[in-house]
Amino acid sequence: MRTRWMCLCVISRGPDEHMRLRNVETWTSPLHGVPRRLANGRGMKLKGKKIMFMTRRFGGGGAERMTVLLANHFAACGFDTSIVAIDGKDTSYEIGEGLKAICLNTGKANAFGKIRRLLAVRGVLRSEKPDVVVALGGPVKYLITLRAYKNHSLVVSERNWPPSIYSAEQLRRIDKLYANCDKVVFQTVDARDCFSETVRKKAVVIPNPIIEGLPGPLDACSSRRIVAIGRLDKQKNFALLLNAFADFFRKGHSDYTLEIYGEGPLKDQLCNQAKRLLPTGAIVLKGYCDDVHKAITGAEFCVSSSDYEGLQNSLLEAMAMGIPCIATDCLGGGARLITRQGERGLLVPAGNQQALCDAMCEMAHDANLRRKLASCAAEVRSAYSADAICEKWLDYIEA
Repeated sequence: MRTRWMCLCVISRGPDEHMRLRNVETWTSPLHGVPRRLANGRGMKLKGKKIMFMTRRFGGGGAERMTVLLANHFAACGFDTSIVAIDGKDTSYEIGEGLKAICLNTGKANAFGKIRRLLAVRGVLRSEKPDVVVALGGPVKYLITLRAYKNHSLVVSERNWPPSIYSAEQLRRIDKLYANCDKVVFQTVDARDCFSETVRKKAVVIPNPIIEGLPGPLDACSSRRIVAIGRLDKQKNFALLLNAFADFFRKGHSDYTLEIYGEGPLKDQLCNQAKRLLPTGAIVLKGYCDDVHKAITGAEFCVSSSDYEGLQNSLLEAMAMGIPCIATDCLGGGARLITRQGERGLLVPAGNQQALCDAMCEMAHDANLRRKLASCAAEVRSAYSADAICEKWLDYIEA
């Protein structure tokens, strides 16, 4: 059970010309029992310090999930930890024991809304007085803008493959902003290397963790099911996968099916392509799935055909389930990191239809290879567990 209260303040201008917060909701989940023990004196420098995590909301995408996970971990370790949501009160990600949650309820992000958010973030920094602020994704721009008011260490994280979302000019501006932060976290080496030496010197690479409660790991199987997961957009290049699978299908593998889980703007186009290439049922676009991990359990192998990626969670989680994987060695370097240069999965050049088809043939024909790759599941689960990744963050923030 969590203790909960409302704090309502009227926005007004005082003598110092700053705006106070309104519609701020705060609650704290009591910590039951003793905090989690940290080995080797880890975290001693942070004892007695206030650590604040900032996110758009307490639910939504990968950055929000990671922020809540980190905040929960720090609170469970006994640190004075809070988490702030600047946009709405979605609580689909659970707020754990001992964590103080603050929801600013700043409303829509129109022109006035952005100013309101900036003032709200400034207000919560002044009222809570954190020693360390950690932000992933959306809140970063507000925190960097407020560096003039800082009495805290600022840790930010870039969650994307930068050239996919920033123009060259935008990347130069982002680089200058990151240079003004104390610490910067990237998900891949390739993403880090898009920035200047000033940023790279202070940066570290920490991947995402896998979610808890995954099925398996299972032994390698011969189910004749190939699966792929992702948004149906240009980045994932499922058109390449469909063409490569059609070649594979015609090379004596007509008993295999390809299942693609996900929605997106290219769904109709891909459906039409599948109908042109192969008989009905050979390629199945499954759409959105509530429990995709359960759905792909028992697949013979998983394929990622992306042109660029940061760190692909779906590929990582398939490997952790014991499903052998094939991935394109695409821009961003996530697949290279996850497969450890091809040791834990097959890597093929991005955009190469023939190489992708050949890899599927190799995987289908070699049961020993599938067993070897499936046996990496325990290693992946250990290396990318929530505890292991959160402790990397703890070590970096404390350093």
